[in-house]
Amino acid sequence: MRKFLVVLFVVMFSSSGAWAQFSVEDKNKSLQEKVKIGNASMKNIATTTSYQSDARDRLERKRIRKERNFLELTTSLNAEMWVYNDAWLDRRGGDNSINVSGRLFMRHTYSKDKFSVTTQFEGNYGYNHTRIEQTDAEGNKSKKGNWFKNIDNCWLQSQPSRSMKDNWSYSGLVKIRSQFSKSYSSRLDQIDANVLTSFMAPGYIDLSLGFKYVSPNKKFPIQITLDPLASSGTVAWNHLVEENYRKKNASNWFGIEMSKHATFSGGSKINLAFTRKWGKNNWFEYWTNCAVYYGWITNVVNHNKIHDYYAYLNEKRAWDAAGAEGPAPAAKPYHVELHPTVEWRNTITIRTAKYLTTTMQVNMFYNKAASDKVEIQSQLKLGITYTINNRK
Repeated sequence: MRKFLVVLFVVMFSSSGAWAQFSVEDKNKSLQEKVKIGNASMKNIATTTSYQSDARDRLERKRIRKERNFLELTTSLNAEMWVYNDAWLDRRGGDNSINVSGRLFMRHTYSKDKFSVTTQFEGNYGYNHTRIEQTDAEGNKSKKGNWFKNIDNCWLQSQPSRSMKDNWSYSGLVKIRSQFSKSYSSRLDQIDANVLTSFMAPGYIDLSLGFKYVSPNKKFPIQITLDPLASSGTVAWNHLVEENYRKKNASNWFGIEMSKHATFSGGSKINLAFTRKWGKNNWFEYWTNCAVYYGWITNVVNHNKIHDYYAYLNEKRAWDAAGAEGPAPAAKPYHVELHPTVEWRNTITIRTAKYLTTTMQVNMFYNKAASDKVEIQSQLKLGITYTINNRK
């Protein structure tokens, strides 16, 4: 009987359902309400998570470098060939000429906040090949081709500045100007005994400190630099050039005493610079730079020595005119009055195609210590030009 009751009890519970419900919500709260977490609860949650991306850091450093640095590099190659053959005059072989020249220009500007420094370099080098008439030891004449350097100049300058206000800034300048290789007296006499100039013989060094003004007008972007304190120096370091000057019994070379290799003077300087491009794709560009220096400080300091040297020259001329009779006047050290020096450079560039350009350069130099004549250099070139700009 007991076994029957136990079995019946188990069957009843297994065939029926059982339910249980538990709730922690308020019985009066609607099912549509959302559970909200207050700010007070969020303050107790730690949210400090550090994350670093190397790729992002590299891109940021690259952006800063591009923003602070501007680099422009221009190279050009020019060539010209001219051939002439007059059959009526029976000129065997005719006349021909080849001109090859190259130019390299670099400009770099670094700027950060109020400070900036601009560095520029330009170099021009060219050779000319032509047939010239030569006579051998037996007196026979013939025409032979000969290469001769006709273009050679380079300059490097650096100008740091710190902005003030109203487009004015403090500025300084260091500039070196010279040539690349030796220059000879003639096309046929290209030997060491006929070397006239060479690298840093002469070389010109300019140092200055003052103020710079940059025009805010984009249509007239002129820069004016006023340097109340400036120094201009001439150096000459080449034993071949020095030896050739001594053979000519010269008293100085490039305005330097023969016993010395450098001379510096003090004064003031003014510099005007202008660069602008016109037209679609900047097909026309004009660049000019004019610098005037006057060594008035040196003239004031050496006034008495300059007066004594000029007096000696007058006495010596009178003594020579009188037939060199009697004792010669006592020699005085070489001191001359410094006159203003002028360096004016002009470049016009016309881009007729993407890489094809026509360039015209006209440069003028005046330095009475080296020569009392104005030196003018002009070039007209057509060739291939390639420019690199890191902000294009």
